[in-house]
Amino acid sequence: LHLKGLPRLCQPSPALLLFETLSSLSAAYVGIEQKRCLLQAAMEAQAKAAAGFNGCQGSSGDGGRRFPVADCALRVAGLATTLVAAVVMGVDKQDATVFVQLSPSLPAFPVAVTAKWRYSSAFVYFIVVNSIAWAYAAISLALSAANRGRKKCGGLLLFAGDLVVVLFLLTGNGAAAAIGYVGKNGNSHMRWNKTCDTFGRFCMLVTASVGASLLGCLAFALLLLVAFLGAHRRSLR
Repeated sequence: LHLKGLPRLCQPSPALLLFETLSSLSAAYVGIEQKRCLLQAAMEAQAKAAAGFNGCQGSSGDGGRRFPVADCALRVAGLATTLVAAVVMGVDKQDATVFVQLSPSLPAFPVAVTAKWRYSSAFVYFIVVNSIAWAYAAISLALSAANRGRKKCGGLLLFAGDLVVVLFLLTGNGAAAAIGYVGKNGNSHMRWNKTCDTFGRFCMLVTASVGASLLGCLAFALLLLVAFLGAHRRSLR
């Protein structure tokens, strides 16, 4: 290179010009990368801040926001199923007529009998447990919507409450199912006769009530799983 007006010895060498060009390009690249990193950090901070206020209105495109939606949906399912279970069992009643023969030499005579849930302590316990679960589902739904994942202590309380409700529902369903099994099949060793042959509608409603309560128990169990997965996702951040 030869620049007019300058002696040849004062002209910059090609290597120096190349070094200066590369230095300028490197500085420009570093500046662009710094701006890109700052912009990306700002966008991530904005997304995390918005995720804290999503409540029960999560976006299906954000994996972290699907958990509040699942939480609300499962609590509504638990609310509905436990209410149905308690109401169906509470209104279950059937009148029937059975023939009783006191002696082989005497003719059998009809006797009017009634089957009700309050005649069995297991069914009473079943209704009490499902009523408690229904009340808890209503309260926890409001608390979950108000909490919106921002308070760790609130989430821990809901997790503990869900666990207790699952245990209560399991015991209530087990007690009711045991009585229902004896009513359907009897027990020859204890000389307990079948009763569902006489009170067929009553036994059918008991079965439906236990099935609804089991669905509610499953909903609360899934809430525990959702809470566990949410805590696992937060621990990875």
